Amino acid sequence: MRLINFSRNNLLLIVFLTFCSVKANAQFDTLYAIKYPAKIGFSIFQSKPSYKIDITQKFSVDTLGLSKISYSTLTKNITGFGFFYDKISLFVGFKSPIDKDEREKKGKTNYSNLGIAITGVRLRIEASLRTYKGFYDANSVNYIPGFSDSTAYYQNSELTNHSWRLKAFYFTNKKKRFSYGAAYVNNVRQLKSAGSFVLATNIYSFRLQATTLVPVYIGQYYGEWNKWNEFNVTALTAGIGYTHTLTVFKRGFINFLLTLGLEQQHIVTRSQETNKNIDIWRSQISAYDFRSSFGFNSKAFFISIQSIIDGNNYRLTLFDVSNVYINTFLNIGYRFPVKTPGFYKEIQKTKVYKAI
Repeated sequence: MRLINFSRNNLLLIVFLTFCSVKANAQFDTLYAIKYPAKIGFSIFQSKPSYKIDITQKFSVDTLGLSKISYSTLTKNITGFGFFYDKISLFVGFKSPIDKDEREKKGKTNYSNLGIAITGVRLRIEASLRTYKGFYDANSVNYIPGFSDSTAYYQNSELTNHSWRLKAFYFTNKKKRFSYGAAYVNNVRQLKSAGSFVLATNIYSFRLQATTLVPVYIGQYYGEWNKWNEFNVTALTAGIGYTHTLTVFKRGFINFLLTLGLEQQHIVTRSQETNKNIDIWRSQISAYDFRSSFGFNSKAFFISIQSIIDGNNYRLTLFDVSNVYINTFLNIGYRFPVKTPGFYKEIQKTKVYKAI
């Protein structure tokens, strides 16, 4: 019954957000923010993504911290170009090569990250699909005998993580003075300082698979779960937070955003070789999202440095698991005036467009 009530409350929240966004005639207070619907923007960017998965066992006492697993990916800078027009944005990036010595020390990570977003006055919708294969354990410096600068970290080349996520931010933005897009998309210009409370919701899937998640060096700490090979989570989140942008002379800006969320989690984990299984539903405060951005945004030229820290925690009786995605992003671009296509003018007249 508790599960049904929680899911119903989340559903009502999503319906409420949708209702609010459809009913609202989303136009900025032009004394605080102005958008550029008749300009197309191009930018070049460089980002530094990283992905970390921590596992802490609760089977055995471990005062030295040897049994903790801190899986990390070996990813380098991504360089590319971006495009935005009105409320639509798209970024395409290319991976930088990895140094041979670093690859030998930390292994190889194959990864893909696809994302799309729509940003309006009160609503931000993000969809992402991520896959990572190949992790190294940063904590192996503590349990590999005689570890030195020339020693390779423990590498789990078979460990694969698949995740998809659909997230929405609803900015209460009562007086329509705040713009998320001004700080993170650069399709709007924030003229005066403003902030907004944020309602956040997302649904996602998180999957870990390998021959074993547990390094052979520390298998004794995990008992009958030393061949643990699968960890799956499907979750629904409802959260709240706040965001604010400080402006300097109508061009410089500093923004932060923080949300915390309560999750309904369905967790399924297995150790097939030892025939161990867990299949449970949990409600816990698990999700957090911190973002910051600062830069310069004029009528045509813009530059910004952004940071995103997006994570979740899963607390179980036998072990705790957490994941965090971190990305630092440098974006430099320019806006060019264009004539709005006829078909797009018709789209702009619709209630859905005006609501977003």
